[in-house]
Amino acid sequence: MPSASKYSVCALDCPDACSLLIDVEDGRGSRLRGNPTHPVTRGFLCGKVAKYLDREYSPDRLLYPQRRQMSPRVRVFIDWLSREFARHPEGSLAEQS
Repeated sequence: MPSASKYSVCALDCPDACSLLIDVEDGRGSRLRGNPTHPVTRGFLCGKVAKYLDREYSPDRLLYPQRRQMSPRVRVFIDWLSREFARHPEGSLAEQS
């Protein structure tokens, strides 16, 4: 499938509000670059955003909540997290473990 460029915006909360161009191939982003028509950044991307696709498709990316329980990390579910936060409103779960 040929690539198509899609417009997007940066998800980081900085004042530039960068505009992005993302090349999409087979439903996945294949190239990310700044939009050269953006009036402030004129195509510039910061180092954090320039590496976004590397992190997005990394095999090490966490896909669900996990908790350190010695080693390895253990998957936890939202209903469990909700109950635990309700039981420990005064501090973090890490302090309770």
